[in-house]
Amino acid sequence: MQRRYSFHCRHEQFLSEWHRGWLHSHLVCISRYFYATPDLTRSHVANPFLGNAITQSFMTIPALIASFPPPGSSDYATRAMLLGRQWPYCWAVGNVFFRPISTLSTIGYAYLAYRSMSAPRPSGRRLDDAPARNRDWRFFAAAAVLGVVTIVHSAVNMQPLNDRLAALAETSAGADAVELVTRWARWNMVRVVAPLIGGTAALSQVLA
Repeated sequence: MQRRYSFHCRHEQFLSEWHRGWLHSHLVCISRYFYATPDLTRSHVANPFLGNAITQSFMTIPALIASFPPPGSSDYATRAMLLGRQWPYCWAVGNVFFRPISTLSTIGYAYLAYRSMSAPRPSGRRLDDAPARNRDWRFFAAAAVLGVVTIVHSAVNMQPLNDRLAALAETSAGADAVELVTRWARWNMVRVVAPLIGGTAALSQVLA
């Protein structure tokens, strides 16, 4: 158990060090981007968190529970403990990598809402000369709110399930592994729908 814990600690430490460098470089690029394009003519919105959530619910989890033995069978405990050992690899990367990405996306939506709301709206301007002035800030604000909802939902509803699934590595007694991971997949759909709606709302204004 100590060796496995030590391995996960080193794994997360490596990801933390890697993503700090990645995050710093991208923050520099983002700051330069916004300063270089004050009128937001080349603004774009994207949320990689959505792709991660889709992959988890529709690819990773079905693969993990394929041909899973039923509770009470001789192979169930072994397979459930294997799932418990596999699961941290799924959520550790999400916590270290996609959490800052989701946060940056939410901040970006809020910034676009602020810029669109505070942009002057003079009359008689050509459409292609006033891109930020023709956008409804409320769409970006809604996207930012949905981003906050996704982050809070991940912490309040998803993390306890992560802990219970990881605990299967020590004992599978009293827990239905398939039911737990299936419930996780259902809750994860919130993280599919909310970014999809928010991203679509924001994109509709960027392309306006």
